[in-house]
Amino acid sequence: MKKKITIRNIVFLILLMIIVFAVLDQSLARILIKNTDRTFRSPHSYYHHDLLPNQKAVASWYNIKYPFYTNSLGFRDAEIRYIPLQKNKKRILFMGDSHTEGVGVSFNETFTGQLIEKLDTSKIEILNAAAVSYSPRIYHLKTKFLVEEVGLKFDELFVFIDLSDIQNEIVYQDFEPELPGSLKKLHSGIKNRLVNNSFTLNTLSQFKQKRQTVRFLKKAAVFDEYRQKEEHVDALELYASFFDGFNNNTLLSNPQFHGVSGWLTNENFSELAQTGLELGKKNMLKLHQLCKEHAISMTISVHPWQEQINLMQPEDKYVLFWKTFADENGIGFINLYPAFINPPVSAALGMEFFIPNDNHWNKNGHWLVANELEKYFNYQFEFQTLK
Repeated sequence: MKKKITIRNIVFLILLMIIVFAVLDQSLARILIKNTDRTFRSPHSYYHHDLLPNQKAVASWYNIKYPFYTNSLGFRDAEIRYIPLQKNKKRILFMGDSHTEGVGVSFNETFTGQLIEKLDTSKIEILNAAAVSYSPRIYHLKTKFLVEEVGLKFDELFVFIDLSDIQNEIVYQDFEPELPGSLKKLHSGIKNRLVNNSFTLNTLSQFKQKRQTVRFLKKAAVFDEYRQKEEHVDALELYASFFDGFNNNTLLSNPQFHGVSGWLTNENFSELAQTGLELGKKNMLKLHQLCKEHAISMTISVHPWQEQINLMQPEDKYVLFWKTFADENGIGFINLYPAFINPPVSAALGMEFFIPNDNHWNKNGHWLVANELEKYFNYQFEFQTLK
């Protein structure tokens, strides 16, 4: 006699299948999903992209693997830890892009990590709010969000800029910030948790990212040769993600557009370079005004790429542009070009400052920057004492 199939049996089978699938999905996630760049980087509705809070991962920069931690604010740190919004000592916030985030090195090897070792942390607290491919537009939006929405209190803001900001300002000029409401925050939190803890959703997310990268590479064919090497995949996917929404295919397909170091000396890019500079200036003025409104002192630091170091010009057009801007607005200014062009004795002893074939600093380059900042802090302290 055949057993009668009832609705109850069907529901039971469906529930059983869901449970088996969920258990299998979670088990595969624990085994196969590794905590990498994909798990701690996330889009942000107000300031484009961010680092997720309280993350522990192994990050990659081409063929370099290095430990990566974020604190409760989503800032890169030496470990996962809680950061109170209120301050109980002088608090200095660093804002910048991949150089300040410190790609390719551990946090303790970054210049912010080394500064923490150099300074009296019983009196001074240093926080690193930087992330890859930030620029003046994002510096302003993120600082505004931290101050006015999150309620973070700090005394000084150090903004680190370089030539990449010219291009990024062009790319981000049409980005429309949107304050995340309660539902959006909840949705984003649930989505990130599910993607990082579900093998199925993680696989779909990676597939979507790869499709986005393929679309980008079709426009920016200059990167085709990099696609052939496995160590370039993560960096290419990261780079491609920042161009989502940028639809100028003519620029994307131009190799010189991605070689931003030559914009200021290339006649074909002089107009675009000026546009990027003016956009940066506009957003830095907004950032300066925000700092004034909240009694936060602001300092701009400019650092060179290897191309600028090779030209041996301690004050090139880019440096002079920002030096003039800082002087006109009463903003502190640090020029790191001389430190790299006329390096200390350590360079004569064979100390390299850059990751091989890269414009990003290794631990020695970060040491050089930390050393210059320590001098700047000591000078400021002596100057204030004399006053």
